[in-house]
Amino acid sequence: MLGFAMIVVSCGGGVVDEPSSVELVPLEGSRLLRRLSLDIRGVLPSIQELDEASVSSEALESLWPAWFDDPRFEERMVDLFAEQWLTRVDDYNVTYLDFHLDESVEYEFLRSVGEEPLRLIAKVIANDRPFSEIVTADYMYSTEILGDIWPVDREDSSDEWAMSRWTDDRPPAGVIASNGLWWRYYTTPFNYNRGRSSAITRLLLCEDYLERPVRFTEAPALVDEGDTENAIKSSESCMACHISLDPMASALFGFWWYEIYDPAEMSRYHADREPLGKELLGVEPELYGVPVSGLGELGQALTLDPRFNQCAVQSAATMFWRRNVSFVDFLRLSELRQTFEASDLNYKALVESILLGETYRAGGFTDEVGEATAAREETSRIMSPEMLSSVIQELTGFEWEQDGWGQLESDRTGFRVLAGGVDGVGVTQPSRGPSLTWALVVKRLAQGAADYAVAGDYAGDGPNLLSVGVGSSYGDPNFDLEIERLVLRLFGRALMQGELASYGELFAAVEAEESQQAAWRSVLTVMFRDPEFVSY
Repeated sequence: MLGFAMIVVSCGGGVVDEPSSVELVPLEGSRLLRRLSLDIRGVLPSIQELDEASVSSEALESLWPAWFDDPRFEERMVDLFAEQWLTRVDDYNVTYLDFHLDESVEYEFLRSVGEEPLRLIAKVIANDRPFSEIVTADYMYSTEILGDIWPVDREDSSDEWAMSRWTDDRPPAGVIASNGLWWRYYTTPFNYNRGRSSAITRLLLCEDYLERPVRFTEAPALVDEGDTENAIKSSESCMACHISLDPMASALFGFWWYEIYDPAEMSRYHADREPLGKELLGVEPELYGVPVSGLGELGQALTLDPRFNQCAVQSAATMFWRRNVSFVDFLRLSELRQTFEASDLNYKALVESILLGETYRAGGFTDEVGEATAAREETSRIMSPEMLSSVIQELTGFEWEQDGWGQLESDRTGFRVLAGGVDGVGVTQPSRGPSLTWALVVKRLAQGAADYAVAGDYAGDGPNLLSVGVGSSYGDPNFDLEIERLVLRLFGRALMQGELASYGELFAAVEAEESQQAAWRSVLTVMFRDPEFVSY
C-alpha cells in the first residue's frame, strides 16, 4: 500500500512530520561502530577496532565498509531475509523420515530446506550480483543433505552451501523456482497456487493482497469448490483481487502437487503440468497484464515491474531501521532507490546508503522531538535471537543446543519466539522491544555463556574472554584492567565513575561465599544481562 501512497504524496500531498536532525541525536564513536558491526557482521567490534575508531570520525567511517566482504555479512543477510520470507520453520508437510534420514540430522534437514531460497539471495548480494538475479538465476545453493534428497547437481566444494543446478527441467527463475520457498508456501490441490501468487507479490513487490480492503455487497456462496470458483469469476468483490492473482497462479503449475504430503511429488518440478494453469483457472499466465509463457518469464517480468526495485529498498530499510516504513519515509526511500538503481541494483550499495543515514544512526531524541517521531523511530534496538546467538558464540564459544537443535534458532525445543524472533507461521513479526519471556531467555543464555567462558579460561583452553583476569580478584591491578576491557568490548564505551567499585563489590561478595571462578561467572552473567549489552 505504501507504493500507491507515495504516488499520492508525490503529486502534491506533501510529507508530514519527516524526522530531522532537530529531533534525532546520532550515535557516535564506539557506540556507532558497535551498531554497525552488529548489523553487518552479527558480532561485536574487537578492542583493536574500537581503538582505531576512537582516533577520529574519519577513521571510523573508513573502517566499517570493508565488513561487507566479511563472510559473516552473508550470514546476516540470511538471518534478516528469514525474518521477512518466513521460510525457516520447524515443520513442513514432509519430514526427515520420508527421506529415510537419521533422526540426528532432523534439525540440519529443516534448516537446509528453510535456508535454500535465502542462501541464493545472500550469495547474490555477497557476490555483488544485480539483485534482480534472485528471480532469474539458473543456479541454486544446496547442502549435502539437499543434494542427496532433491534433483540437483551439486558442485564439488568444501563449502557447506555449494553452487548447484536443478536437474528436473525447471526453468531458471531463482527463488521462485525454489523448493524451500514452495514447501513453506504450499498450495492445496484446489487453491491452485493462489496463495503462492500472494506470497510472490508480498515478498517481491510489497503488494500484500491480504491487506487489501474488500467489501462484499452480497456474500457469495462458498459451500464447495464449485461455488468458490463461480464466486471468483462472477463476484465483483472477489474479482477485484483474483483478476490479477489468478494469472500469476497460472504460471506456477509446475509446482502444483496432487499430494501435498508426498516427498517425491514435492521434491520435483513437473514441467508437464504447466498447461494445467490455463485449463483449471481459465486464464493465461501473466503478471499484472504482462503475458508470460511460464515460470521463467514470470521471473523476468517481476524484475521489469517498477515495484520490484522499490520493494527491495523498502525491505532493506525495514531490516536496518528495525521498523516498518511509512509515508513519512517517502523522500528518504526515493533517495535510496536512486542509489540502488545507479549502482546497477548492487544490494551492498543500498545497505551502505541506509547505514549512512540519520534514521539508521539515531541514538536518541532532542527536547524538540515530536510525539509521532518519538513513537516511530527505533533509537535503541534489542538483539534478535540469531544475533544474540552469534554474539555470544564469538565472545565465549558457547553454543546453546539441545540434541543438536539450536535453542535460539528454533521453537520445537528452543526459545526463538520467546526471545523475540519469528517462527515463520504463527509469529511473523520480530519483537521490537523486551518482554518477560525475552528477559528470562537472556538470563539463562547469560548464565550458560558465563559458565562456559570462565570454565574454559581457567582450564587454559577457553575463548580468552578473561584475557588478564584469570587468577585475579577485586583489588588486583589485573582485575581493574579486566573490568575496563570488558566494559569497552561488551558495551562499546569507557568505564564510568563508580562502575568498577560496583562490579568489585559483587565479585568480592560471591568470592567470599563460593570461589573466584564463581565470582567471575557472576560478573559476566550480570554484564551479559545488562540492557546495554543486549541492545544496540
